[in-house]
Amino acid sequence: MTMIADEAGISRAWLYKLFPDLGSLYAELFSRIQPVFFHTVESPPPLNSGLLAYMVDRCDTYLDLPVGAAILASYAINGGEHTSSSLIGLRDRFLETLEEVWVGPIVRLGNDPDTARASVLTFMNVVLGLVVAVGQGRVSREAARRCLVTSITGIVGDLNGLT
Repeated sequence: MTMIADEAGISRAWLYKLFPDLGSLYAELFSRIQPVFFHTVESPPPLNSGLLAYMVDRCDTYLDLPVGAAILASYAINGGEHTSSSLIGLRDRFLETLEEVWVGPIVRLGNDPDTARASVLTFMNVVLGLVVAVGQGRVSREAARRCLVTSITGIVGDLNGLT
């Protein structure tokens, strides 16, 4: 919390008034990035034959995810038993959202649940990894965008009813 307060230019006391613990801070962060980057049940992606074009058009939006949020989301999704207690709520909420917004509708289009879940997690991990790589200067944004388009094409192309 000290690092967050320092970076935001506020006192720790003020930060703790707003967010008494890391879990509440993570929940607020997720509530702000979810609708923009991961969709909601109320505003789902177009899971039909237009999904491929829609996702390719959104590549720049996906790559605009803040690096810190990408690192946090990646750790929350992939941390497993090593995930800190403050991230467990975030992980559960994130995975629940992926199931409701992406996996469930893809299954209803005739895809098996395991393949749907694997496809969604693959996409999310590709996005999160590329955001971090660009943010750390390891790859250019243009190269990341090309790779993301290729990944989306392959992932969506393997699913029934989405291309």
